[in-house]
Amino acid sequence: MSQDQAASAAAALPGGSGGGHGHSHGHHHHEHVGKGHDHVRDGLSLGSQTGRISLQIIATLLGGVLLICSLAATILFEGRFHADLLAFIAAVLLGAPLVWVAVKDLLHGHTHMNELVALAVLAAFAIG
Repeated sequence: MSQDQAASAAAALPGGSGGGHGHSHGHHHHEHVGKGHDHVRDGLSLGSQTGRISLQIIATLLGGVLLICSLAATILFEGRFHADLLAFIAAVLLGAPLVWVAVKDLLHGHTHMNELVALAVLAAFAIG
């Protein structure tokens, strides 16, 4: 068999040019013909949401700081007003996004774990 015939026989094997041996190298080739590049689109949408994600991180950190300040206020102040006010603001900052996602999911007919977490947050507010 000539070298050209061996190369064309190897190209005819499943997986393309197998180099004359018929085993897999653990990788595969896939076609992109007629398909959009979802990973590029996802990357662009992530870039446009960066501001919103940063705002959520800041709100979460602020809520955590307010909870620590609430604990400090119980030690520093005689009454509970300041501690309760700081804890309430922290709970709203930390709980509102959970409740908002749960409401949006319910409006779209989806039920996930978010609804149970939101129910627990609302119950915690109700009992104080």
